[in-house]
Amino acid sequence: MGLMQKLKSVFAHQERSAQYLNEIVAASSNEQRLLNDISSKLDAIVEGSKNEQRILNERLEATIAQLDDMNKVLRSKLDGVVKGLDDHAKLSNNKFDALIAGLNNQTRLLNEKLNAFIPQSNRRPS
Repeated sequence: MGLMQKLKSVFAHQERSAQYLNEIVAASSNEQRLLNDISSKLDAIVEGSKNEQRILNERLEATIAQLDDMNKVLRSKLDGVVKGLDDHAKLSNNKFDALIAGLNNQTRLLNEKLNAFIPQSNRRPS
């Protein structure tokens, strides 16, 4: 091969190499643009996720506060029911005590009358 041919061959390879490099640069730029696009979409997804989590946290906090309020109301009502039952039990016990005392008095009176009647019937001639 002659010198001119060798030079033409070298320049042809150089032009092809330059063209390949240009294509690689263009592909790299395109790839970088796609990566940037994907990155911005992922950032948007992450931001949306954060917003959704914030909203869910706010709803959860509101629900917890409502449940706490309901718990306080129910606790006070339960305390009232327990106190009412306790008062009712005390009143019933007082009534039972009074009833028992009255029955004891009646029994004592009946026993006294019966004792008074029994000796008289024993003294009567048959």
